[in-house]
Amino acid sequence: QMCIRDRYQRRVHGIQQISMSGWEQYITGMLVNKMKKDGSWIQNIVKEAAIVDFQGTIYASTPGFSLTSYQVDVMNLDKGTNDKVNVEEVKILNEVVLNGNAKVCDAGVRINKLKFSLAKYDPDKKLAYLSGTGGGACAMATKTVIVIAIYNTKEVMNDGRPQQSGLCNEVVEEVATQLLESGCQFFTFALFTFLSLIHI
Repeated sequence: QMCIRDRYQRRVHGIQQISMSGWEQYITGMLVNKMKKDGSWIQNIVKEAAIVDFQGTIYASTPGFSLTSYQVDVMNLDKGTNDKVNVEEVKILNEVVLNGNAKVCDAGVRINKLKFSLAKYDPDKKLAYLSGTGGGACAMATKTVIVIAIYNTKEVMNDGRPQQSGLCNEVVEEVATQLLESGCQFFTFALFTFLSLIHI
């Protein structure tokens, strides 16, 4: 069976030195897709996806993805009032994926200005499955970056099915595993592999 690296080897030639801004331009306006074993594509698997480092630098992402800091109103049950709570999405993402900590913020798990809950966590893989209203997300850490994708069940894939957790999880785990197996030497290659998965 052809592995991801072999499958995309011919597309990588001459692109290893592309700049970060080049990666951003490359994915602007493109949708998340996945190549099947028969060579055909499943399109629009997830709504948003990104590869970010632990400091919050986004190496590659879909246009609608961001990690920001802001305030939200959270009900204080003891006082019966709404309190302003600071949300730092980079910190939240790191805590959830690296430590399985979903209580780092009183406003809950918020990523890309969406609220999630931690459905399942694998501490060995540093892999978090998140659920949210009308969708969810999957995020997995490597030694230097986090791969994350967000799906929305109101979005429809090219085969008529709504976006779903299974395929979202599959894309994230596949790319993160490739990054782990490749190591720093093939980091740029793995970035390109991920972007190949999110465009046709």
